[in-house]
Amino acid sequence: MLRIEIRDASVERATVNGKNGSFTSERQTGWLTLPSGETRKVRVRCQGGKAYAVGAYNLSDESFTVGQYGDLQVGALVLVPVAGTAAAPAPAGAPAASVVR
Repeated sequence: MLRIEIRDASVERATVNGKNGSFTSERQTGWLTLPSGETRKVRVRCQGGKAYAVGAYNLSDESFTVGQYGDLQVGALVLVPVAGTAAAPAPAGAPAASVVR
């Protein structure tokens, strides 16, 4: 199973201009540990406007789907806390999470 570690609870907010108007995306920086032991920096979208607390997470099965032609697809990453290492996501606007603009 792939593991992502959130080391900092700060949230980055970015506004994206699309052809259907602009929208704001909130994301955090995480560190993905590959089976080889290599670590890579990744961006994780905040779910429901809530920041993930500092800790270790596994990727939920909800992050993956099978396309109409049988190909594996990765959608929005959904993180599940590893028992005993991470708290539940912090509520939006909680003082523990700072927003970077």
